[in-house]
Amino acid sequence: MAFENLRGRIAVAGVGYTPQGKVEGRTAVSFHCEAIRNALEDAGIDMEKEDPFRVGVSVGSGIGSLQALEREHKKLLEKG
Repeated sequence: MAFENLRGRIAVAGVGYTPQGKVEGRTAVSFHCEAIRNALEDAGIDMEKEDPFRVGVSVGSGIGSLQALEREHKKLLEKG
């Protein structure tokens, strides 16, 4: 789908930040979930009122590319 066909179909929801660095007892996934929760709150979106099949999330990180995230996730699943 070309970008011009997305008008009225997509919206930027909000921005969510989390603490930086290694935090005892926290995983990368827990930081992602916290950032998503913060972004939804920032955008004023109440998921109790939304169709969860019509809401998407894009997670970005300053630690590297999506390929790096996928590679590290695979390592986590395989090796713990």
